[in-house]
Amino acid sequence: MITSIKLKNWKSHRDTELAFGDGTNVLIGIMGSGKSSVMEGITYALFGTLPAVQSRRIKLEDLIANRPNPLDSAEVEVKFQSPDGDEFTVRRVIERGSGTTLSELRKASGELIEGPNASRVNEAIRSILDLDYDLFERAIYSEQNRLDYFLTLQRGKRMENIDELLGINKLEKARKSVGSIINRVTERASEREIAARNLKQDPSLQSLPTYHLELTRLEATRQETATRLQGLRAELESIRAQDQHFRKLEQELRTLENLKRGLEGETGALRRNIDEAKSRLRDKADAPLEKIREEIKEFESTYASNISSFNSLQSELTKASSGLQGLETKKAMLATSVGKLAAEVERKREAEKKLEGMEPRDLAEKAEKAQTELRRCGDELAGHRVRIHDLNDSVEELMTAGAACPVCDTPLDEGRKQELLVKRRNELKELAQKVEEAEVLSSKLGLQLRQAQELHRRALMLEKDAEGLQRLDSELADVHRQLACLESDIPKQREKVEKLAVDVAKARKEAEETNGKLANARQVLQNRTDLDARLLELNSKLEESSRSQEKIEKIRKTYDESKAEAIRRRVEELVGSQERLQAEFLGKEQLIAEKRRLVESIQDKLALIQRYEAEVRRLREAAQAMGTIQTALARTQTAMRRMFIEGVNLVMNDLWDGIYPYGDFSGIRLEVEEGERGDYVLQLRDRSGNWMPVDGVASGGERTDAALALRISFSMVLAPKLKWIVFDEPTHNLDSEGIQELAKVMRERLPEVVRQILLITHEERLEGAVSGYLYRFHRDKREDEPTKIERVTSPELYD
Repeated sequence: MITSIKLKNWKSHRDTELAFGDGTNVLIGIMGSGKSSVMEGITYALFGTLPAVQSRRIKLEDLIANRPNPLDSAEVEVKFQSPDGDEFTVRRVIERGSGTTLSELRKASGELIEGPNASRVNEAIRSILDLDYDLFERAIYSEQNRLDYFLTLQRGKRMENIDELLGINKLEKARKSVGSIINRVTERASEREIAARNLKQDPSLQSLPTYHLELTRLEATRQETATRLQGLRAELESIRAQDQHFRKLEQELRTLENLKRGLEGETGALRRNIDEAKSRLRDKADAPLEKIREEIKEFESTYASNISSFNSLQSELTKASSGLQGLETKKAMLATSVGKLAAEVERKREAEKKLEGMEPRDLAEKAEKAQTELRRCGDELAGHRVRIHDLNDSVEELMTAGAACPVCDTPLDEGRKQELLVKRRNELKELAQKVEEAEVLSSKLGLQLRQAQELHRRALMLEKDAEGLQRLDSELADVHRQLACLESDIPKQREKVEKLAVDVAKARKEAEETNGKLANARQVLQNRTDLDARLLELNSKLEESSRSQEKIEKIRKTYDESKAEAIRRRVEELVGSQERLQAEFLGKEQLIAEKRRLVESIQDKLALIQRYEAEVRRLREAAQAMGTIQTALARTQTAMRRMFIEGVNLVMNDLWDGIYPYGDFSGIRLEVEEGERGDYVLQLRDRSGNWMPVDGVASGGERTDAALALRISFSMVLAPKLKWIVFDEPTHNLDSEGIQELAKVMRERLPEVVRQILLITHEERLEGAVSGYLYRFHRDKREDEPTKIERVTSPELYD
């Protein structure tokens, strides 16, 4: 049972809270006032979805209020009781652009059971209520104008829909799947029977005993060949050992002979080298090595002394050359300085000569005086121009003046006016002449000023150029004295350098001669050492050659070339025989393998025939067993439909007299039509006792009553523990009397079998159905106002 709901920013609801109780709770109001939104909120809270969302007619975020301004989120909270009487609260939040962002289920105490995962909350509620969304939508919740939903389904769809509610559709799917499996199993059995029959017709199956005999004979001859081959291998191994011994002796003999020939060649070459070395050494060939080494030491000592003397002289020469080069460089630098100083002295003397008769101080005073005159002339010229401007203004004022003076406002006649004009014009003429004279004078004074300034500038430059003449004369005389000294020192230094160069050349020659003698002595020592080494090597080679000759003679005493050749031919004969026997053995092996493969192939065919026959027996037995299962599934479906129909018909007939106020039809039932395209059909019993289908014989009101009875019975049978049902606008096609009867049934009869009814309607006459809460819904849609709710009655009033 639903005990309360809270809606926040849910469609037209801003902040709505409703309580519900046992009996019939009615929500009444005009279309669009927000009644169905309450039921959508309950559905979303319990199952996390809505029929319109499931069918994609709307998106989840369309449930968030968007008038007059779109809001960011919506929230719904529903409190409910389980069939066991336990109380729970489920709360969900939707955010625009993000969908469901919070789902939680709590006990009445506030303890969290599940959250925030929406799917796990849905599963927890399904477990508590023993009700899922599909069963709720089809059996509990009658959407607006869909009370007769099951009657509007196409033929065949009604059974499919109700079977799905009952879970019978799963049995039907299983039955059809079993049928498909039976067909596949039967086909497989037939295929295996045909395959076994075709295999039995293979003629090779009759040859199996013959093949066994041939295999036995081939294996015996192969064993005989293997025995012969084994004996041959033993003899070949012995002969090969003798052959290897002779081959080893032969190889050793050839190696020693080659070695002896090589030694003979090397001793001959050594003798030639020794003769050549003695020829090069001549009288030194027999000289003692110690004497040669003493000569080398003497030459080394003399050469070291020569090099030391050379290096000392070379150092003095380098130092003297550097001194000479320094003197010459200094002389060149002084000569350059003399030229520069002489030119500078001459230039300053020229400046001093030009400066004679020019006094810079006098020239400065003259320029200053010219500047003063020019400034005075400019001031006078500016005064004349200001006066001319004033006189021009005065002339213009007089010319435009009336009977009064424009300056002093005294009376002014025409004669006086003309007199003043003539006077001012004469003054203007005089001033113009003075301005012209002043401009000529100003130009003349400006020229004089520039000339005076230029003379003063030149005098200052010449005065500066002439400075330091005495100092430069002194420097020039000093440089001349230094040059004179260098002219005396340079020849002496050059003579010293030339003498040292002769001494250095002499010392170099003596060192080179000593070095040549040292090199010759060292070469003699090397040649004498090489000669001794070759003599030792010659003796060693002669001894080795003698030992090789002794070994050769020893081997020749034991090596028999004719016997070795005979053994070699015997090895070749045995190898040929072995290869022939090996080929024969391999041929018999291949033939035996082929025969075995043929025998195995026939045995595989026989085993396959047995396996196919056994598989056929198993498949036939399985098909028979699955046929039994298929029959049991069909009988189970029939039994479940019969039990369901009996329960539905029992509830409908108990309600029918109260729901239907007329006497035209005395009973109602749900039946299953027989035949290939069997379907559920809702029937009414007429006055004569005949059962007639609702489709085609019932009026609109009678059809509505029948659909109402069917809906209630579905709810009672499919969710017997819940005892809860929802009607959204159930009065479609009902007349006034039918509406009154429906209100009476919902108020008096239904609460006896259904604990809670939620009725959503615009029909004010259904206010008489209230036994729980009654709410009136109001909303001005033109102004986009939110829903306003008035609670009219509550269960306490009936108590």
